[in-house]
Amino acid sequence: MEYCGAGSVLDIMKLRGIHHNLPKGEVKTLSEEEIATILSDTLKGLEYLHLRKKIHRDIKAGNILVRKIFLELIPFAPTIFE
Repeated sequence: MEYCGAGSVLDIMKLRGIHHNLPKGEVKTLSEEEIATILSDTLKGLEYLHLRKKIHRDIKAGNILVRKIFLELIPFAPTIFE
């Protein structure tokens, strides 16, 4: 797997204050365009796995890694089954 220096989607959410119980005006949520990009790339990754008869059973923000342009699902052995 390539290096994903931008971290995970969960890291981005934490940096923006979503998990820190900040007052509503101080939380910078993901924009609709950012969410659409994340979901689109995640679904492309799932399609790739499913075409190869694999199942990823632990899709969550912490398992979606971000590179500069693309997203990657972390392929943990216990969560991908043939």
